[in-house]
Amino acid sequence: MADGPALLTISVGAVFIYAGVTGKSVLKTVQAVIQGAGPASVQQSNPVVPPGAQPTTTGVAGGVAGGTTGLTGGAGGGSVQAILANAASKYGWNTGVQWQALQQLEIGEAGFNPRNENPSSHAYGLAQSLGHHFLGGPAPDGINEYGGNGLTPAESLAASMGDPVPQAKWMVAYIHSSYGTPLNALRKWQSRNPHWY
Repeated sequence: MADGPALLTISVGAVFIYAGVTGKSVLKTVQAVIQGAGPASVQQSNPVVPPGAQPTTTGVAGGVAGGTTGLTGGAGGGSVQAILANAASKYGWNTGVQWQALQQLEIGEAGFNPRNENPSSHAYGLAQSLGHHFLGGPAPDGINEYGGNGLTPAESLAASMGDPVPQAKWMVAYIHSSYGTPLNALRKWQSRNPHWY
């Protein structure tokens, strides 16, 4: 019979696998389990919606301030949190209030899961990109593209296929061009119900 630490390890592993397969936030899934709810009750993250478009999904509760799970990344390697911090450093957003706002926004959107896909809108990845087509697109599996915002066609394709490195690069460039700072983007996200930015 397994002892307590082994059971805890198995349980935590099951939550990570469930969240990864279903595209749901690990943090929200863990919170639901701790609060006595089943992981299936966790809502899908919300998309980035192009200017002038209307969101097509239901909202989630506000994000969680502070740290993240430090999930490991895809093709880019490293933790997804570290990948996003590296991309954010281009604008000086990898520390302080802007980093905290960016983390909270990311937790609310995709929970640091670069393969998170919204089942109704098909918004995808860290930034929950929706309908930003790239040269040479669309992606072979029909996922909404990470086009523009400084990505090359090769980076756009990689982001659209789940690579967190170009997804993070796209996300910070999108926030910079659309809102100026993560704090402004987070405030806009929080002001909308359902949440989107």
